Amino acid sequence: MPQVLLFDIDGTLIKPGDPIHQQALLDAVRTVYQVEASLEGIPLGGMLDSQIVRLTLEKYDVPASDIRSGLTETMSIMGKRYGELLDGGERRSWLLPGVVELLSRLNGERVLSVLTGNASGVARAKLSAAGIDYYFPHGAYGDSADHRYELVAVAIERVTHTTGETFQETDVVLIGDTPRDIEAARESGAKVLAVATGRYSVDDLAEHDPDIVFEDLSETERVLHELNAMADSPRGTR
Repeated sequence: MPQVLLFDIDGTLIKPGDPIHQQALLDAVRTVYQVEASLEGIPLGGMLDSQIVRLTLEKYDVPASDIRSGLTETMSIMGKRYGELLDGGERRSWLLPGVVELLSRLNGERVLSVLTGNASGVARAKLSAAGIDYYFPHGAYGDSADHRYELVAVAIERVTHTTGETFQETDVVLIGDTPRDIEAARESGAKVLAVATGRYSVDDLAEHDPDIVFEDLSETERVLHELNAMADSPRGTR
């Protein structure tokens, strides 16, 4: 059974902290809810865009029913606004060590997808600007669920539809840079490879008991070895 690899984007494939992503979110919130918001005090690492919008608006006492009713429109506007702010800019220089080499080795050998907190429009624009959208014909995005672990099932459904093959959670490896990625894998029954290229160190991530943790993805052969080992092992035996 082919292994399904679900890559986070920010902090895993490209550098975290994209300022125009945050601006696009705030612009969308202003357009839909007429709130001049700030992200101060909002936890961002590993969060879904939909969760960030909810937490932001709760801070400004927007009723939950109003938040829900405008959320789909907000996600759509955010994606369009991100593309406008990016305006042909590139993200190739934001690619993290080893990413292109690893993807080129995995392409055609594994089923590749993204699992990201980014709204779909933002995610596709980032992948395209980084020049790696070719590797990811489908994905599970931050406007597709309420919680990160739920995106694993979304991703499985989409790759099953695309490939015509049947996958289980134990066929999946989530590759991410935050404790929330590890928690999402554990809650969904997937395996997890953590990488310390975001806001968290190797020691920080190791405390959450991933299957394996790397400083970055530059040691291609070691990463491939561990992925092969996870393909042969049930979750929790590594």
